[in-house]
Amino acid sequence: MQQDAEECCAGLFSQMEPYMNFKDKDGVEKNLIDDLFRIDMEVKITCEENAEEPPIVKIETDRKLRCTIDNEINTIQEGI
Repeated sequence: MQQDAEECCAGLFSQMEPYMNFKDKDGVEKNLIDDLFRIDMEVKITCEENAEEPPIVKIETDRKLRCTIDNEINTIQEGI
């Protein structure tokens, strides 16, 4: 059931996105779908085997926050 809802939401976003462009009060071109649903996450990757290696830090962008709930993770707060 959840997979169907996720596919429906992704389909709606992709179909609506081309029609949701607008200019803000400063005249900058924006997209309503991105303004409402885009999440920018800072990802930090470290090497556990070599502590002297500098971490890799990058920004990943998505429109949904993934959270897997399983035997070890029982709530959304724990998963995030």
